[in-house]
Amino acid sequence: MSFIDHIGASATLIASGTVQTRSIDRDLIAGMGERDPTFRERFYLSLLLTVIRRLRSLDHAMAFPT
Repeated sequence: MSFIDHIGASATLIASGTVQTRSIDRDLIAGMGERDPTFRERFYLSLLLTVIRRLRSLDHAMAFPT
């Protein structure tokens, strides 16, 4: 969320084991958007669809706990 609104993290996570993370460089995305005007739209649509898929999955997990 902070990538979009620049407000900062909305949660803190503590891993109980080894993890691998990935980050998105805001300046890289901005530069790619300047070079290809359609890139920004495609990037944010992809990001939005990923967030929606994850929220739906969380909703389902909360409604039907195992």
